[in-house]
Amino acid sequence: MLDAAAAVFEDALRANVSSQELFFNFGVVLQDQGADFVLRRVVWVVQASRAVVVVWCRRTGFILKANTMYNEALALDAEYIEPRMNIAALHHKYGDVAQAARQYRVVLQTPGLTADQESSVRKNLAQACLDLGDVESALQGI
Repeated sequence: MLDAAAAVFEDALRANVSSQELFFNFGVVLQDQGADFVLRRVVWVVQASRAVVVVWCRRTGFILKANTMYNEALALDAEYIEPRMNIAALHHKYGDVAQAARQYRVVLQTPGLTADQESSVRKNLAQACLDLGDVESALQGI
């Protein structure tokens, strides 16, 4: 199933390299499904304004590719909140808690943050602070 989804996203990205939502959604699919699927080989090339990006996917590379898709979305729209939130969550989940906290703080400074998003990010930042042993910052809700 991921094979078919990847093919659809890759075709769409070739046709529209300026769609931050396509990059974000492809990242979500890879993040959610990647750990359960072995993709023998996928190569796709996106002709961007600055470079050609060639991505090889393997089971161990899905999370990295998801992160790449989120960063591509942010390169197209730095104020697109969801990819940055997912990047922070990936850092947090895979042990780079300090970077996750930095990303959560960037999200809090992003214009257009809804009350629900702010609440979620503050909760995640508080947990990151606790994970880092910074109880004071966690209690302050920074």
